[in-house]
Amino acid sequence: MNRRHFLKLSGLSGAALLAACNAPESQQPAEAPNEDPNAAKPVELESEWFSTLSPQDQPKFVSRLPLPERIYAMSPHSNRVFMNSEWAWHSFGLRNRWGMEKWTPTFRYHQAYTWSKQRYLGPTIIAKKDVPTYVNWDNWLPSWHLLAVDDSIHQARPQYGYKYGIPMVTHLHGGLTEPSSDGYPEAWHTRKEQGEFYVSDTATYDNAQEAQALWYHDHAMGITRLNVYAGLAGMYLIRDDNEIELMRSHVLPSEEHEAELIIQDKSFNERGQIFMPSDPGIPGAPSPSIVPEFFGDYILVNGKIWPYHKVEARKYRFRVLNAADSRFFELKLSNGNPIMVIGTDNGFLEHPVEVTSLPIAPGERYDIVIDFSQLKGQTVIMQNIGPDGPAKGGTEIPADPATTGQVMAFKVGSWRSYIPNASVHTGSTLRSAIQPFSKIDHVRQVALFESMDKYGRMRPQLGTLTDGNLGWMEPITEFPRLGSTEIWEIYNTTEDVHPVHLHACAFQILDRASFSGELMDMGMDMMGGSKQKLVNAERLTTTARPAEAFERGWKDEVRVFPGEVARIAVNFTIAGRFVWHCHILSHEDYDMMRPFEVIH
Repeated sequence: MNRRHFLKLSGLSGAALLAACNAPESQQPAEAPNEDPNAAKPVELESEWFSTLSPQDQPKFVSRLPLPERIYAMSPHSNRVFMNSEWAWHSFGLRNRWGMEKWTPTFRYHQAYTWSKQRYLGPTIIAKKDVPTYVNWDNWLPSWHLLAVDDSIHQARPQYGYKYGIPMVTHLHGGLTEPSSDGYPEAWHTRKEQGEFYVSDTATYDNAQEAQALWYHDHAMGITRLNVYAGLAGMYLIRDDNEIELMRSHVLPSEEHEAELIIQDKSFNERGQIFMPSDPGIPGAPSPSIVPEFFGDYILVNGKIWPYHKVEARKYRFRVLNAADSRFFELKLSNGNPIMVIGTDNGFLEHPVEVTSLPIAPGERYDIVIDFSQLKGQTVIMQNIGPDGPAKGGTEIPADPATTGQVMAFKVGSWRSYIPNASVHTGSTLRSAIQPFSKIDHVRQVALFESMDKYGRMRPQLGTLTDGNLGWMEPITEFPRLGSTEIWEIYNTTEDVHPVHLHACAFQILDRASFSGELMDMGMDMMGGSKQKLVNAERLTTTARPAEAFERGWKDEVRVFPGEVARIAVNFTIAGRFVWHCHILSHEDYDMMRPFEVIH
């Protein structure tokens, strides 16, 4: 059996079988229901629960793109934010056979003490460089999950189970954040219990970074994939004087001509509830169980399936985030027009770069500009030409052109705004040149593995060339010194592309090259799984290729291709314990995440 085989007719948690999760189709509400799911009673299983909702039967480009609400925290008088995590009813744009909306229970981040229309994901927080933001992340999640939880893997385990809510801890992805506020996986909390590394519900974000698009999401040990999939994610923009001037002088689009695009994939059952498989198809494996990856058959942007966005015949700026579990997108426009990339994960490029298609891995962000100036009256489809399964660097099954190969539509209308069109072009200077590090203090060799656990399930892991694959509980092997600059050589011994993310760091991608070596079986590890080690590894420098032009800015993620070693240059500016991991969420939950500690 293929190691990634799973049954789609599985994975329903007890919570998914609650009567209040959806009214019968003939009684679908016209507005979001307000019943408390905690008051619901289990009902007898119905056949509808055991099949997924076909995307072929759902309309595309009929729901308007929702824009996230915004919280402006740019001054010392407005920089305290109170955020609740809670359940809500949300319409993803699904329709029943009579054309009425289906309503789905989800999770969301919600600004406390305010009324909000946003019922999925979280509002965009807009901060200012060097003005700290203080966010209180209050946990009001219910006492049951919307998805099946695998209790066999290492995870956040409150003493009283989920009695006081599902564990959560929020991570500001890309933030240069002190350890106590970074969202360490074992710093989780419920309403009454806390994990070993918990410090406070209130996080301090210094925002000592140039203008960039970050995002926040849950990072609780072993259930990150479930909490993010249910809706615990949102964007966080940092402005600085340089960006503000570029917008004020109309070099960059601004105001209503700037928007966030949070792209995800999902599956739904016949009742319109979110679905994630939980049967690995391996006899004797735990049930429910984590599966190696997840690929949904619906594409969502900002919480709507295949939405449309009305635009004027002018340039628009989009902050694009891949918030999917495992799916790598490659975005292109149906009319063949180029996409102008103006920024990477952690800030502007020196000069914009035009691409015909833009690959974006889970967790990555790109700052792009699309020019609709000559397209009045046209509809342009943002397409996805990425794979419909694990990314392998060129040997994948392509996305289905009728479903997962489409993302959203832009309907181009007349010019309505008084604001001049943005002047940005490939010759524009957006920032000073990014200088290479002048001094390297240490070269570190780490590696990516795919081993098997004692049940025969795939267990992706990190490790080193010296120690082989290592689990989360094994001793820390990476101790960079505060203020040092290191080159990390990341060897990928697996058959898949992995997006590797380092917390509290911004780095430069140097190059990628093939390598030779032998993957040796070293017996069993401390958890009863297979132990592997890469020996005789040799980087083939003659085949090294530099970073792609569109990724030569500051990054916090790097795509590491099969059989290749990616080199990144990292400066460590904050002391303490952090994590590095693959940002395929199903991988980081089991077991492709390791701590590292920056020491004095």
